[in-house]
Amino acid sequence: MPTIYRHLCNKSILLSLLMIFSLSACNGIFSDENWDWSSDSDVCAEDTTDVEFKQVAYWLEDDINDFEDIADVDNNINYTQLTHLIFGYIAVNADGSFDLNANGTLAEIDDNNDLKDIIADIQSYGVKVAFAIGGEGNAANLAGIAADDDLSDDFVDNVLDLVTEYGLDGIDLSWQFPDTDDEGELFEDLVKALSSELQDQGILFSIEVVSGLQDNEEVADVISSDVFDYVDFVNVRAFETEDYDDLHLTTDDLLDVISYWTDRCLIQNKLVVGIPAYATGDNATSYSYADVVDQKSDKSTYACDSDDRVSIDGDYYYFNAIPTVVEKTAYAQTYAGGVVLMSLTEDYNEDADYSLLNAVNDEVEGNASICQ
Repeated sequence: MPTIYRHLCNKSILLSLLMIFSLSACNGIFSDENWDWSSDSDVCAEDTTDVEFKQVAYWLEDDINDFEDIADVDNNINYTQLTHLIFGYIAVNADGSFDLNANGTLAEIDDNNDLKDIIADIQSYGVKVAFAIGGEGNAANLAGIAADDDLSDDFVDNVLDLVTEYGLDGIDLSWQFPDTDDEGELFEDLVKALSSELQDQGILFSIEVVSGLQDNEEVADVISSDVFDYVDFVNVRAFETEDYDDLHLTTDDLLDVISYWTDRCLIQNKLVVGIPAYATGDNATSYSYADVVDQKSDKSTYACDSDDRVSIDGDYYYFNAIPTVVEKTAYAQTYAGGVVLMSLTEDYNEDADYSLLNAVNDEVEGNASICQ
């Protein structure tokens, strides 16, 4: 029995399923032995859909004017290694309008840098470009919008206008995060409202959700599995707890995330698991993966670190080095529908050899990484 199956057989939640259905091996845990699903059931319909592996990245900026950095000639980002790039976050006002930049208006953004041209250039590589709507601090506004039919209609209209103005391929809804049953119902209402209009225009639609691990399990539980029918894929933050103070770094953690969401009847093709591009420590500070790599003149020292741990100014920080990213990508290819890098701004973009995006692509393409 392969190692991955032995690992999954040891998971308590999967063992309970094995006991219930009297299975003698782990074959088919994710797809072979499933039953009809309803929202009140504990079993899922058989997943027979094809998987198109997605290589996704967020590009996160506090100031939308800084998106021009993505076109910087000094970066060595190979956009052909992406299938989707998500710009975020676009803040939502209480009336359903957007605050793309606290320092300016859409007109000023276009005066400062031609974001539309940047988007078009990235799309020329075959990449689907989306905006992430929401982000941290927007849950209350999104809940208020979803609870009001008029505001919900205005919000959807504003999303469609944004898609048209910037020539976007998709929208990512990042409600960070519904954490009560009532908010879970409102989240579902807003997803349905957006999905109806976006699908009519052939616009991709994804959502961002928590890992489902530890204290995040209760938060994830409020999201109805019915929501998955209305989106093209789900970006799972497979590395954080609810309080954002602890990274889940190991491949075991990744497999736990996949198990949770698969048990929630999210089909493999729609399950996109997150990989962090930053390091966190016990002192509540963080470093980008790029900053970690630059701690040593020999960049491979930390880029290829097998312990995923670095000492900076006397404190330890934990991150995902290239070997872990390669391993996670391999597991995702077997049990998920893609990986999402959070965020490309923190990747090592000066030299592709040390890039996590490049490491993901190497594994997908069957190439050896610099660490092998």
